[in-house]
Amino acid sequence: MKTHRLHQALALGAALWLLAPNLAQAQAVRRDPGTTGFATNVLGANDDGSTGLVNIGFNVNFAGSTWSQLYVNNNGNVTFDNALPQFTPSNLTTATGIPIIAAYFADVDTRGIGSALTRYGVGTIDGRPAFGVNWFDLVSGDGVGYFNSHSDKLNIFQMALIDRSDVAAGDFDIEFNYDRMLWETGDLMEISGVVFPANVDAEMTFIKEADTLSELEKALVAQEFCRSRNEAQKLAKYLKQNSHLFLGKQTPVVEQAEQTTHPLLDVKMMQPVRDQLAKIRALL
Repeated sequence: MKTHRLHQALALGAALWLLAPNLAQAQAVRRDPGTTGFATNVLGANDDGSTGLVNIGFNVNFAGSTWSQLYVNNNGNVTFDNALPQFTPSNLTTATGIPIIAAYFADVDTRGIGSALTRYGVGTIDGRPAFGVNWFDLVSGDGVGYFNSHSDKLNIFQMALIDRSDVAAGDFDIEFNYDRMLWETGDLMEISGVVFPANVDAEMTFIKEADTLSELEKALVAQEFCRSRNEAQKLAKYLKQNSHLFLGKQTPVVEQAEQTTHPLLDVKMMQPVRDQLAKIRALL
């Protein structure tokens, strides 16, 4: 597939999942004999995990390079340079820093009882070689759950990369298929390494509206959760370094925390921030 067609494919995929709840009985994912190979390999029950490099079965020209292997990431996407544990989706219409194709970029968690596992492999579509990923079980029909080990709602979706070297070397088609889509996000969201509950209450909705760490720091001040930008920066840094104290999901620590409890959280003038942190902990 030519690179310039990617944005159209991604936009179409994003639009189609919105319709999925009304098509629960449509069996919109491929289950024909040619695509049973998509279920050959399995990524064990996990949260934010990935495979090692796996063979596509043909060459694809994508993001300015030709690839014969990729990583299957549990969170609804495949990548080419490196595996991707990121669980909060980002804008894919701008530079991403890593070549990615996402069918449904979200916090998939397959550890819950009743959740299917992510499966992948090669097959054929319309007589052409194809590589596919199933976020559902071909036999039971179950979909995948969401963080933290939830399986009360399950999503069923699929990605296929189809060889179109008949058009030009490296050309391929991207196909996203959706059946039943019942959840949108896991329990957590991340902004530049700072992790918060996804279901923040009305007073904390500004957290979800901040796209960058800088915007989050400004919002902490504007909403009077911090008295200055400097305090907001320190609080954000503390949260980033010590996210394991507030949640069960492990996130990479970029810098070593200076001490177990940051003095910022001990001064009286930061009582409102401590109160808000207590609200955040209560949501987890």
